[in-house]
Amino acid sequence: MKLTDIRWAVIAEIDQAEVERPILSLRRTAVLIGLVLAVLVALFALWMAGNIARPVKEVTSVAKAIALGDLNTEIAVQRKDEIGLLEDAFRAMTHSLRAKAELASKVALGRVDGDVEVTSDKDVLGQAMQRMVTGLKDKTRAAQAIARGDLEAGKVEATDEDVLAGAM
Repeated sequence: MKLTDIRWAVIAEIDQAEVERPILSLRRTAVLIGLVLAVLVALFALWMAGNIARPVKEVTSVAKAIALGDLNTEIAVQRKDEIGLLEDAFRAMTHSLRAKAELASKVALGRVDGDVEVTSDKDVLGQAMQRMVTGLKDKTRAAQAIARGDLEAGKVEATDEDVLAGAM
């Protein structure tokens, strides 16, 4: 401002602490929000890890039981995600093994009237059991024919390792 020849100026003064107060308040708020978010993210991560680890541990426990021959274990939870797909695969595997074990128990009792469900062309156990049951059915028919006096019916196809067919 210029009044005549004198130069006047208006000076306003403010404490530095008064200027920095809103900045410090904003900094504290930002740090507090950051800490709260970090805690929430950590809690969410722990929840997610447990949500994934729990069913994986259950499937692992069932797999170990199956490996020890316990086919009566069940996976209780049914999920709708990838872990649920894994659980469904284990249920199907357990069902298939249980059916084969039941058939093997029948064969051990001398019953060869069951059929083996071969679940795929890669089902090595199912295919081996199917060959076993078919061979035992053939040998049973041959043994029954021999018991009736038909000695020619006792001839069944056999490999060099087939001790039972060789004895017929």
